Amino acid sequence: RIVPWLPVEEQAAIEEGLRWALTAGKGGARASLGQFYAALGRFGDQASIYEDAARVENRVREKASWFVQASQAYHRAQDMWKAEQTLRAAVALMPSDPQLYQQLVHHVAATEPTLDAAKVMVAEGIGNGLDPFELWVGFAAAAQVKRDFPAAKEALSRALEIRPESLEAHTRLGHLYLQEQNFDRAALVWRKITDLKPADASAFYHLGVAERGRYRFFEAEKAFTRALALQPNDVTFQREYTALRELMEKRVS
Repeated sequence: RIVPWLPVEEQAAIEEGLRWALTAGKGGARASLGQFYAALGRFGDQASIYEDAARVENRVREKASWFVQASQAYHRAQDMWKAEQTLRAAVALMPSDPQLYQQLVHHVAATEPTLDAAKVMVAEGIGNGLDPFELWVGFAAAAQVKRDFPAAKEALSRALEIRPESLEAHTRLGHLYLQEQNFDRAALVWRKITDLKPADASAFYHLGVAERGRYRFFEAEKAFTRALALQPNDVTFQREYTALRELMEKRVS
């Protein structure tokens, strides 16, 4: 924490000492030097240190780990091309690791102008035997961040074809429809979720939001009431239920 506040001369001395330790093969020297560069905001130097480690490491898992750390540092250095290349190198070493593919899909989706390259990565991962459900759900999350809602919905639909009873995929889809203010579709999805998980107060709350959004106030009231029965102290549930009751009373009067 104090490294950035040290005089430049002391910083240089620390760097020289760590580089000497690295050259001498001292254990932990490379990681310490990388942390030193990170503390100074020299993320490009940190990335280079980690990438060099990956190049000389012979053990596959450790080699992939260094490439991942290099990718993260390059990302912080705003060098997106090198961030992607080092992450691809990690994936090439461990093509059956789902987490690496998820990271690559998210990175490509975030940095490319379209989602085409990310879709290619999903197809490649499926071809390498990875779980297509997890890949499509991950792609949907990346598409939603990019606000490409049609692509996110398509990916979640594919995921639900694989696991029709998945709470995770249904919940993501339900939130997506609410975000789009497509209340008819949202209500259908959230009602399905309450069937799958009848003790989920949040599911009934979101069902109430969807029903209110399509002006089905009686159904919304029932959903909010059920949410409060399951979680009576939730202030958001209480507030939304009260607001709905006031709205219904005004419409009657």
